[in-house]
Amino acid sequence: MTAVIPTPRDEAVDDSIYALTELEIQADESCAEELAPSRLKRGLGLLFFFMVVVFFSWMFSSMEAYLTDASKMPMSALIIQGERDYISDDDIRVVLLQKPAIENYFSVNVDDIQRKIESLPWVYHASVRKSWPDLLRVYIQEQPVVAVWNDTQLLNEDGIVFDADTNRAPKSLVKLYSPSDRIKQTLAKYNEFNGLLQLNNYQIDAMTLNLRN
Repeated sequence: MTAVIPTPRDEAVDDSIYALTELEIQADESCAEELAPSRLKRGLGLLFFFMVVVFFSWMFSSMEAYLTDASKMPMSALIIQGERDYISDDDIRVVLLQKPAIENYFSVNVDDIQRKIESLPWVYHASVRKSWPDLLRVYIQEQPVVAVWNDTQLLNEDGIVFDADTNRAPKSLVKLYSPSDRIKQTLAKYNEFNGLLQLNNYQIDAMTLNLRN
């Protein structure tokens, strides 16, 4: 019968393996202890970030509701500028009172108001501006009317026909007659002939351009 007696070398190997195993266990435990607080911090950080987002969302919503509340900052003053012969203050007020009504400084859409004002027949161009805290400025430029076209409409200096009350137009306006596709041509001929006649103090009262020009 043979007995195996561990040599000192073998015992040293076993001790080193045991020591290495112990070191690995201690390292794993140390990593676990370090990871636990790190995960906790990460979780708290995400929770704080979420609470900040919710807070600012609520604050923005509350501020928007406050600023667009008509009772908080109502528009209460109106200034209308520009030389006007055919457009009255009441004409402008009627447009401004159309829905949606002008109620709040921050909710006023000046582009929408400008389009509404320019829809009036006698308005050639409109400019709308807000002035803090409750003032609305409207500048009006009327149509540069130069002629009555076909007895039913009016013609501006750009050769654009617009619908307005011809009875309110100056009686001295020339009367031009032409097909609808030759309006600008008719206006150009009128300006040419009228310029020549004015040299001798003559003025054209009416002019017709027919299909044969």
